[in-house]
Amino acid sequence: YSDTVGASNCKTASAGHKPKADLTSGLMTSEEQCAAGKYSTGAAEVCTSCGSGETSDAGAAGCSTCATCGPGQYQIAECTSSTETQCADCVAGKASMGGA
Repeated sequence: YSDTVGASNCKTASAGHKPKADLTSGLMTSEEQCAAGKYSTGAAEVCTSCGSGETSDAGAAGCSTCATCGPGQYQIAECTSSTETQCADCVAGKASMGGA
C-alpha cells in the first residue's frame, strides 16, 4: 500500500495487520489490524483465519493453541477462534483432573 501519492515504493503491512482501502478512492492507503480469530505474519494482503483448536486476539501475528482447564477446574465455555477457553473452579465436594 502507499500513503503517499506518487511514491516510488509501496509499503507492506506489518505483522498482525493488512492493507486498508480508503473509502473514497478505494486505494490501499493505510493498514488495519486483523480481527480476533485471524492473523498476519506481515506483508500479507489479507488476514488468515486460525485453524480448529486455535485462537487469537485482534492484531495477532499468529494463533495459539486453545487452553485446557487445570486440575480443580471445569470448562464453562469452549475456545473459539476469537475467544479463549473459559474455566471455573470446582465447587466444594466436586473434583476435576483438568484437561476439559
